[in-house]
Amino acid sequence: MANVVIDIYLNGDNEVGVIDLNPWGEPTDPLLLHSFDRDWSAVTGIVLMPAPTRISGDVAVSF
Repeated sequence: MANVVIDIYLNGDNEVGVIDLNPWGEPTDPLLLHSFDRDWSAVTGIVLMPAPTRISGDVAVSF
């Protein structure tokens, strides 16, 4: 799989939890947000990665 989209959760201890992992493309539906049209400077209580973010290289995902 060349391109994927990952929903992640970062907790207060800087631990990363993978919520969802799917192939990139139609339909790629966000689970946490219905739209990226928002004020990214506002505190939401969830730490979000800035959009868009590209992850590349030797990425290992385990569950």
